[in-house]
Amino acid sequence: MGAEGGLLVLLLLVFLIGLSLWGVVDAALQPDRAYAEIGLRKGLVTGLMILTCAVGAAGYFLVLRPRLKRVQR
Repeated sequence: MGAEGGLLVLLLLVFLIGLSLWGVVDAALQPDRAYAEIGLRKGLVTGLMILTCAVGAAGYFLVLRPRLKRVQR
């Protein structure tokens, strides 16, 4: 792997870490009542995202965040 490959790996790591942090922060900023309305606890969701990193954040953005936003309308 040359310098280009190393740069690609670095960019991928930065993206995955950024996605993970963004997901946790976004989930933490959602109101507790929105989680209660969809039958989840905010602490559980954010804790699982911390443990599962980018995979958990991707799941949050694809599944949970739309549901949270829907109940806040």
